[in-house]
Amino acid sequence: MNSSVDGSIVRSVLKLTNISTKLIAVILTNAFRALATQKFELVNAILQKMCHFIARFQAQFSSGQDQKAIEIQAGKCMYQMSKLLMKIQASYPMECRQHLQEFLQLYWEILEANGNADTKIGIVTVRFFTNVLDCELYRTQCGPRTSKVMQKVISANGQVELSDEMIAQAQYTISQFFNMPSQSSDVSRLETLLQRVVLQLMRRSANDLEAWRKDPESFFHLSNNLTAEESIRVAAENLFLTMLQRYPAICIPEFQKLIVQIPEKLQYIINTHPTSSLESFEMSLEMDSILLALGLGSFILYQHIDFEPLYTSAFYPLFARPYAYHIGSLVWEGAVLPLVFNRSIWLIGRWLGQLVPSHWPFLYQSVMTNSFGIEEAASTSNLEDIALKLQTTSLIECMAADWSFQLDHLKPYLPMILHGLYSLLMTTGTLESKQKILCTLETIAKVLGPSIIVYLPQLCTPLATLWARPSDDSNLVRGSILRFLKQILLCVNELLSDDTEYEMDAIQHKLLPLQEMCLQGVQSAVNAKPADPYLLENGLALWYQLILSVKDYSDQLAAIFPHALEIVQLEYEHGLTILGIIEKYLKLDGSERFWDVYHAPILSICITPMIKNVKSQVSIALAHLLERILEHLQIRGMIFSSFSNELVEPTQRLVACCVEYSENHEDKEPESVIISYLHVFALLVLFLDQCDWVYVSVLNSDSKVLTQLVDLMLDKFPSGHAQCINTNSSSVWYPWQLRKKLWASALISLLAWRIPGCVDRVGDIKRIANDILKETQSDDHQQQQIRGTKWEKVTRFDLKSCLDRNGKSLRNQ
Repeated sequence: MNSSVDGSIVRSVLKLTNISTKLIAVILTNAFRALATQKFELVNAILQKMCHFIARFQAQFSSGQDQKAIEIQAGKCMYQMSKLLMKIQASYPMECRQHLQEFLQLYWEILEANGNADTKIGIVTVRFFTNVLDCELYRTQCGPRTSKVMQKVISANGQVELSDEMIAQAQYTISQFFNMPSQSSDVSRLETLLQRVVLQLMRRSANDLEAWRKDPESFFHLSNNLTAEESIRVAAENLFLTMLQRYPAICIPEFQKLIVQIPEKLQYIINTHPTSSLESFEMSLEMDSILLALGLGSFILYQHIDFEPLYTSAFYPLFARPYAYHIGSLVWEGAVLPLVFNRSIWLIGRWLGQLVPSHWPFLYQSVMTNSFGIEEAASTSNLEDIALKLQTTSLIECMAADWSFQLDHLKPYLPMILHGLYSLLMTTGTLESKQKILCTLETIAKVLGPSIIVYLPQLCTPLATLWARPSDDSNLVRGSILRFLKQILLCVNELLSDDTEYEMDAIQHKLLPLQEMCLQGVQSAVNAKPADPYLLENGLALWYQLILSVKDYSDQLAAIFPHALEIVQLEYEHGLTILGIIEKYLKLDGSERFWDVYHAPILSICITPMIKNVKSQVSIALAHLLERILEHLQIRGMIFSSFSNELVEPTQRLVACCVEYSENHEDKEPESVIISYLHVFALLVLFLDQCDWVYVSVLNSDSKVLTQLVDLMLDKFPSGHAQCINTNSSSVWYPWQLRKKLWASALISLLAWRIPGCVDRVGDIKRIANDILKETQSDDHQQQQIRGTKWEKVTRFDLKSCLDRNGKSLRNQ
């Protein structure tokens, strides 16, 4: 093609070339394996011709054409062909190995020719270099350099043998290319590429600044969610990290040359403020890109850079300045964009691990004052820049979640932080922003721990207003609120469970508004029509924590409980949480009223249908709930009443599962579930020591079943700490020492029934009984070991007397 040729002919040829390129792309993309297997020389020819064609295009259209239409059409052809080669190299690096030199030279010329790389072909070029430098087959040797070990890899030609020599050849091609000096300087191409990536490709474009000006909030979230296919900056970030990882000996020292310039450049920006010039404008953009690279590479550079001196010499002077957010800011279309301060806040969050905690109080003060403003500076603070506020929110979250966080440093600034976060929460418009702020508040609540009681009014009061606001995503926001309230209650419950003496009455009084809010949230979550899965899950988790924070069974708790039965009737997905909720209801003062009303549906709707129809974790929690029910009935003296008849069906199903396990059925329950079921059976035998009911009603007078249960208990009898079981639902452990005593007591009680199958096992049971009776632990130590758990009440049943009594019966037999 020649520019003197008629423009219409050129456009027609370019259009035809573009269509042909798309057709070749479809063929090679979808049939590369078949073509490479049958006629690999054809594939080689196509790749070579395309490479030469792109080079000719680059030479002819690099300076542009007078006719805009021709330039656009030529750009499309260049983009399609370069994208195709990039994809083929990424998918078939083995086959493209012999074309590496040509490909590298071609894409380097494209990069050199495109001064403005923020184009589609620029993105493709950067992605190509990333693929080549990061390719495992180009840099991983099977053995020593002299080794001839062969490695089998899957390629387009099928399974081929890859030798060290082939890898070394690819490495040599890449190294030779990047070690050559670039045309514009005497330094190597690799160093030139690093400089260009950091200072040009990672630089904010005019489109970025315009997007920031128009909608700072959307710009903040979009900047964090772009992909390498959409953004030249993200593609350059990936290339920069790849270069640091794959060529640290060259790239890290080269990047350090840029880092040492940061204090000088920042000082220049500070000194020239508030005057604005093209030089200061360019300096701010350059500083932004260097700081971006420094933050991105923090993990790789952690052992190579001491951030503490850099912070002291460069960033402390910046943060210490009045209205620091104005320094290094850009005026774009009438809007002030705090470019350098915004990026500095982000960078601090990436390097927190190297900042000593003594710097943190100053950071709290500076970033909050400059981002959210304070009352005396409200008229001049940058309140309208939501992007800066969201960046500060991210920093606060990073600081609260960091391993070196110290609560005493945060407390003096917490009222200001909470005020700023809630002010932003009430004005922000996107779901992403609301969830980010609520997540930060949740992290703060977590680190406050029991001291959260002091900040409850400031933490909770604004939530009611936010909950009531209608919007398209209101349920998602409300789900985040429920999760936040759950975290608050977790901290409160930590305070309530502390052994230290607190003014519990005063604390309970402070909790009333919080508990009322949580109760309303739970009611809305479980009563939503149609049910929202996200809202329901968080609502149930909050419900569980709410019960832990109250002492008494109330009408409000009674009113919402039927929803739990409705949920479990529909599905067992939330069965684990609901079982925990029921178990905690039974621990409340006044739970007698709860059980009297709801015992029948709990047993018939919740417990009985679940047995053998849920996961093992839920089954263990179910057994734990049955133990709580037995304990509840025993304490009330109702274990022999008509209530015991309602336990027949669930206990029969438990026994059936144990029998199936004993008979080694294919669909048997896991061992951990069987052990928890046997524990329920042991408690049942102890609490209902009347042989008639257990043997007749539960076992249907089947001595074979009883024998199988006894054999199982002997086989699974706890022998040490390793056989503890955790329900994972309420973190309640079965103390192994106590379980040994309970199981031994149950076995001895079974002997008293004089059932033939039990009498035949007298020897084994007697050996176990003697071992238990020889235990050297004192009663006081046993009480201390289990204090604070449900076993404390069980221990009052006086297990030692039970052992002595039944041991005597055993010796008499």
